[in-house]
Amino acid sequence: GGVGLLSDIVDALYAKFRKAGVDATICVVCGRNANLKTELETKDWERVLRDSHAPLPPSSPTKRLSKRRRLLEFLRPHRSKRIQQTLDKVHEREDIEEAVGIYHAPGKVDVVGLGFVTNMAEYMVAADVLVTKA
Repeated sequence: GGVGLLSDIVDALYAKFRKAGVDATICVVCGRNANLKTELETKDWERVLRDSHAPLPPSSPTKRLSKRRRLLEFLRPHRSKRIQQTLDKVHEREDIEEAVGIYHAPGKVDVVGLGFVTNMAEYMVAADVLVTKA
């Protein structure tokens, strides 16, 4: 079992929420993946935020990158034109704001790694957003 893709998704959400000034709790249901749960509990989240400002390394043909590319290629065709236009505008605005040095007050974001849960329906009802790797 890996930690890879789901961990990358959590890192990206954390950085994005903090930069956008969003207060949130990210509950990650790790199931029996003890490595992921431990990683989330011990991760240096401030470093995740700092690293999110760094330029991306050049593309290399790694398994993780190809998984991410496949995921993005899979998701993109299923977006409506209107949603894609909105996302493009948001990314463009973020790029402009970053270029001129405008940053939002950082949000307070907590990441909680959960093991196997039997009350998944309660988490789903309480959530504003659900993200799954399944």
